[in-house]
Amino acid sequence: MTSTDYDTLKTMTCNSKPILDDVNVHRVTCKEANGIKECVVKALNLSNCGLDKIPKQVNDLTNLERLILSDNKITKIEGVDTLPNLEELDLGGNKITKIEGVDTLPNLKWLDLRGNEITMSDCEAFDRQHDIKNVLC
Repeated sequence: MTSTDYDTLKTMTCNSKPILDDVNVHRVTCKEANGIKECVVKALNLSNCGLDKIPKQVNDLTNLERLILSDNKITKIEGVDTLPNLEELDLGGNKITKIEGVDTLPNLKWLDLRGNEITMSDCEAFDRQHDIKNVLC
């Protein structure tokens, strides 16, 4: 991992355990150039971690393509707007009441918001106004 990714990940926890001690980091690609090994995190699973908000450290993982934050206690979608490569965002089973914070994600193709406190009319309106392939509410 790049020192930035490593430093970011070592500060994140799931149920008070460091995520690096678990199997939550997936799809890590590594390459070596000039004797320096660099790795990039493409997928991160923080489901069932007891989170009440999206960890601010997620903002630093700009190569993320898949982020799973399902079955937590998250009330607001924030902190993902700096993830230009994000294709899949799973926020199912949280306490979100409003769809926001995803307008600046150009590659988002799949958004799961099932099991939240979002009305069906809000979900349908969001789906009509955005070019996201799959919006699940």
